[in-house]
Amino acid sequence: MSLINLDLRHVRTGVHLTRAELADSAYEALCARTARRQREAKASLEHRGVAPRVQIGSLYVAPRIAKHFQHSDSVGGVL
Repeated sequence: MSLINLDLRHVRTGVHLTRAELADSAYEALCARTARRQREAKASLEHRGVAPRVQIGSLYVAPRIAKHFQHSDSVGGVL
């Protein structure tokens, strides 16, 4: 879990946060929640044995097949 400094001025001093600060806080919370959900979903797939596919040409293949291919920047031959 990442630690983020929270602005607690409004709790101790009665100073209210601006609308921009509230919007930034809500956006950061959304980003953190989305990242956490993506990590959990990826871990769930890995636990079930579902591996991501690698794109080779116009097809997606399993990583065990993709490791036998070498990618180069040139098209149609060796430089």
